[in-house]
Amino acid sequence: MKSMTGYASLEKIFPAFGQRVSLELKTLNSRYLEFKLKSPSEYSSLEPRILQEVKKYISRGFVELIISRERLAHSKASLLTLDDDAVARALREIGRVKRKFHIQGEVTLDHLLSLPHIWETVARTDSSDSYWKMLSSLLPQCLKKVTVMRQKEGKALAEALLQYVKEFEGIVAQIAQAKEELADQYERKLRERIKRKYDWKKS
Repeated sequence: MKSMTGYASLEKIFPAFGQRVSLELKTLNSRYLEFKLKSPSEYSSLEPRILQEVKKYISRGFVELIISRERLAHSKASLLTLDDDAVARALREIGRVKRKFHIQGEVTLDHLLSLPHIWETVARTDSSDSYWKMLSSLLPQCLKKVTVMRQKEGKALAEALLQYVKEFEGIVAQIAQAKEELADQYERKLRERIKRKYDWKKS
C-alpha cells in the first residue's frame, strides 16, 4: 500500500554545463495521473520526456515538479570575452589622464588586457539535449526518493487502519456480549413476572 502524498528534493552542480540544478517533487491525492511542471523556459520542451520518466514510478495522483537552476560564474561552461564598451571607456579615460597630467607614451594591448573590468563572463548556450543530460541524472533519484516516502507513509497508514479495525472489532464484540447479557436479563425478568402472576392467580 502506498500513500498518495509524498515529497522529495535534490540538488546537483554540473561543472561541465556551468549550472546548479535543483528539483522539488510533490505528489498529492488524485484519481488519475496529473502532471504539472514549473521550470525555466529552456526546460519546457522536455516535458513529454519528463512525464514519460514520471510514469515509470507513479501511475496516479497529482504530481508537481519544480526545476530551478543557477548559472555558475567562471565555470567551464562560461566564456570570457572583452566588453567593448568597457574597453572604449578605458581608452577615453586613459587619454584624458595623459592629457591632464602630460604623460608620455603609448597605451599597449598588454596595458588594456591587464585591466580586470574590461572582461565579462558570458554563459554558453546549451541545447535541449544538454538540459536533459543534467535532468535525467537527477530525476530518477528524486522519483525513487518520493516513492520510498510514499511506501513508508502507506505502510504506516495500513498499520493505523489495521489498528482501527481491531479496535472496531473489539467494540462490536463488546456490543454482542452486552446484547446477549441484556437478552438474558429481560428473559429472567419476564419469567419472574409470569411466575408471580401465575402464583397470584393460583392463590
